[in-house]
Amino acid sequence: MAYVAAPDNSVSLSGTFGGFLANLRKSVTDAMTYHRTLTELQALSARELDDLGLTGSDLRRVAHDSVYGA
Repeated sequence: MAYVAAPDNSVSLSGTFGGFLANLRKSVTDAMTYHRTLTELQALSARELDDLGLTGSDLRRVAHDSVYGA
């Protein structure tokens, strides 16, 4: 007698929901880190920004790149 073993393609609800919660937690953590980074950059003086080679218009990009990657 011959038979074919088919892979189990079912996805458990708890696994799917757990993955959703993990992604949600990471998204919230990343957003909080972005806002904290942006706030800290905005607190720098024009002189400090110039020393770093930045302008005020660079701050959002720099904060985004530091959290989410370039």
